[in-house]
Order: sequence, then structure tokens, then C-alpha cells
Amino acid sequence: YYVSKEFASKGSEVSRYFTNDKLSGLLANKNGTKEEKNILLCQMYNSAGMNSYPVLIGTRNSHVFIPQLYQLHQFNYLIAMAEIDSSVYFLDAANKYCSFGILPPQSRANGGLLIDGKNSATVRIKPIETKSSRIEKSIIHISGDTLTTCSTSVKFAGYYAIDYGEDYDQTDPEAFAKNKFLEKLGVEYDLDTFSFGSPNSESFLADIVFSPKNYFKILDNSVSLRGMNFAF
Repeated sequence: YYVSKEFASKGSEVSRYFTNDKLSGLLANKNGTKEEKNILLCQMYNSAGMNSYPVLIGTRNSHVFIPQLYQLHQFNYLIAMAEIDSSVYFLDAANKYCSFGILPPQSRANGGLLIDGKNSATVRIKPIETKSSRIEKSIIHISGDTLTTCSTSVKFAGYYAIDYGEDYDQTDPEAFAKNKFLEKLGVEYDLDTFSFGSPNSESFLADIVFSPKNYFKILDNSVSLRGMNFAF
């Protein structure tokens, strides 16, 4: 948690794991590659008396690990493994929204190469599973023949919370509300208010109040209204 929160991650450098010669450079600059942060994580666990090792993997958009294939081109990333109270955890400090033991989607490899000198060996990766869900609740207010406001609450959990939380952190909140939600409706609207909770892999909450235009029709004594859908 400390490493992922306090040290900034540099962008993905192709075929380059490190930008600092020593960990002291990472500690001084407070930023480095994602792999450097995971090396620091291993060092901190080892300093605390727990066994921890770097593990080379191929990210999900790159390679599927084949243990029988003795070629280093299978690997393009590095995560950490820690032994804590007789349990093994795979960790990646790259994403500050992942709770302990939850690997970011790109790091969920099936296996990798544990680096420990002459004791280096292949290892099967078994990350902690997290339940991912997205729950939306919209309350639509209609007065006479006018749709006044719509109040929408969205709760993300698991990888939805991680994904949207990371986008939220890199975007202006108002632009995030418009681009990730309201623009999906395909109609004109006026944004009234919005608020967002602090994202993590457990949950990320969004509340948006807005006024859509031309969203329903009056047919005799009936109202034709389509549901709010911000997902796709």
C-alpha cells in the first residue's frame, strides 16, 4: 500500500525495467517504473524478515507463459511474491487502487519465473480473486410534460472499481462525469451536480444529477421513456 501510494509510476518503457541505477534513486526521486516499485516492495518485505522475490511474467496483452519454452522473450514485466505467515501472495505496486493481493488485470498471468539466483524456478501464479460488479440506480423526476432531473448512483466493485478509479484519477472530475456517463446517453443534457468517492478495489461510488433533453415522449395519456444506460 505504501509503495503504490507514495511512489509515482512512470509510463510503460518498452524493454526497460529500470530507470534508476539503485533503489536509493527511487527513494530519492519518489518515482520510477512499475517494475522498480515491485523490486522495492520485495526489498521492504525482506528487510522485515519475510521472504520475497521478484517474478518475471508476460502481461496478458503480451504472452501466455509456457514453462517448457526456455525463452526470455516470454517475459515483459516484473511483479513481487511474498511469503507471509506460511501463505504466498503475488503483488503489484503499479496500481494504487488494488487492495493487498489483488493483481491489476494486465498482471494476472498464469505463471512466471521466480528470480532467486541459482534457486530460480518457474512458479504458478494464484492471485486473490475479487468479485467485479457494476450497479446503477436512476431516479427520474417528471413534472407534467417535462422531465426535470435524473439522479443516478453507480457503485463499482472489483476490477470495475479499479479501472474506473484509475481513469478518474487521470481526468478532471467534470470531464469524467460527462465522458464516462452522460455522453453514453446520446442526447443533450445539462449537468447539475456530481460527486465521487475515493476509489479502491472494494468500491467506487459515483452520484450524478443531470437534466436530459428530449428523453421521453407523451403518447395520449402514456409516457414513453427508455431506461438510463451508461455502460455501453
